Amino acid sequence: AALTVAVDAGPLMSFGDVEVHGLKLYPRSVVVGLRPFRRGERYRLDRVIEYQNRLRESGYFSTAAVYPDVFALDADRETRLVPIDVTVTEAQPRRVTLGLGYGTDQGYRAQIGYEDRNFLGRAWQLETSLTWDQVAPRTIVNLRSPYDEDGRFWAAGFRLERFDLHNTRSDRTSATLGRGRRIGDAEHLTSLSYQFEQLRVTPAPGVAIDTTNRAVVLGYSWTLRRVDSRFDPTQGYTLTAQVAGAAEALGSDQSFLRLYTRGMRFIPVATEGRFAGGRLILSLEVGAVLARDSAGIPQENLFRAGGSRSIRGYDYLSLGAPVGQAILAGRYLLVGSVEYQHPITELVSAAVFYDRGNATDSLSGFRTFAGYGVGARVRTPLGPIALDLAYGEQIRSWRWHLSVGFVF
Repeated sequence: AALTVAVDAGPLMSFGDVEVHGLKLYPRSVVVGLRPFRRGERYRLDRVIEYQNRLRESGYFSTAAVYPDVFALDADRETRLVPIDVTVTEAQPRRVTLGLGYGTDQGYRAQIGYEDRNFLGRAWQLETSLTWDQVAPRTIVNLRSPYDEDGRFWAAGFRLERFDLHNTRSDRTSATLGRGRRIGDAEHLTSLSYQFEQLRVTPAPGVAIDTTNRAVVLGYSWTLRRVDSRFDPTQGYTLTAQVAGAAEALGSDQSFLRLYTRGMRFIPVATEGRFAGGRLILSLEVGAVLARDSAGIPQENLFRAGGSRSIRGYDYLSLGAPVGQAILAGRYLLVGSVEYQHPITELVSAAVFYDRGNATDSLSGFRTFAGYGVGARVRTPLGPIALDLAYGEQIRSWRWHLSVGFVF
C-alpha cells in the first residue's frame, strides 16, 4: 500500500499582545515582565509553557494558565500575531515559614522566615529568615523588585552569619545592591557589596590568630538554565560564570580579581533496553582568585571543597589551605564529577559516581583527590533526596552523605 500525505503548515505566526485576567493586588507589569518572548517574535509552544511555569514559580500566584487565543485567530484570518491569554489566581502575599531539617554537611537545621510578595504595595518581594545549623547560623534579608517589561530588576540584601568549621570561625556581615536583567533563558546581575569579616583561626590547641578583613566588591554574574525541570532535571544543561574584584584604593584590605565558572549537563542514556530511563550527570567547577596572597580577603570570596555537593567521601569543606589543624579557604578550585543514575522504581533510582578535585592556596604542587561510591535517589516534590556512601581516596575512609535537591 502506498500512502501519500500533503501538509499545509500555513503562514509563520508571531507572538502578539498579552491579555491578563485575575489581577487585584499586582499591576499588569508583574505578569508581562515574566514573559520569555517579545511581541513580534516567532510563535513557539515551548515558550508558552515556559511562560506558564515562570508565573507559577514566581511566588505571586497560586495558579496560572497561559493559552494562545485561538478565537481571536478565527475571527481575523489575516492576522499573523497570536494573542496570548493569561489567567492567574493571586497567592496570599504574606506568610510565615517554619522549617526543620538535617543534612550530613551542616547537621541539624531550624529556620523561621517571613515573606511579603507585595512589600509597601509595590509588588516587591521581601524575604527574611533566621536559620540555625551546626556550621553556619545566619540572618538574611533580601528585597527584589518585579521584572519590568525589558526583564530588568533591582535586588538588595543583608546577611549576618557565623561560619565555624575545621578550627576556623568567621563572623561575616555583608550588604549588597544589584541590578539584573533576564534575557531569554539567561539572567545577568551586576552587584556592589560591602563585606566585613572577623576571622579567628586556631592552628593548635591554645593558639588563636585573630584578623579582620573587609572588601568592597564589584561583581558580575551570568546564569543560563536550559533544563526540563528545575527541581529534578533529566536533560539539559546549566552554566554559571562570575567575575568580581576589589581594590585597596577603594576601601578594601586587599586587591583581588575573582573568576569562577560552573557547568552541569544532564544526559538521558536510553529510551529502550537495559538502560532505559537512566541519566548521566556531568559537572565541572573551576575558580581562581588573582591576588598576591589570600591575606585580607574575606573567606567568602575564596574556595573550599568537600561534602555532599562537592567531592563526596570527604567532610564538608575539609579541602582547602591547611594552617596547622585549621582549614582556610584557598585561591584556587577545581572539581569535576561523573554520575550515572538508573531507575529502580518510578520514585527510586540507584546511582554510581566518581568525583575528583581540590581547593588550594597555591598551584605549586597542586594535587587532586578522588571520591567515589554508590547511592540512592528518591524523587520528592522538593527535589531528589540523595543518600550516598562514598570512599575518600586521600583519607582512605568511607563516609555517608545526605542532601536534598540540586545546586545549579
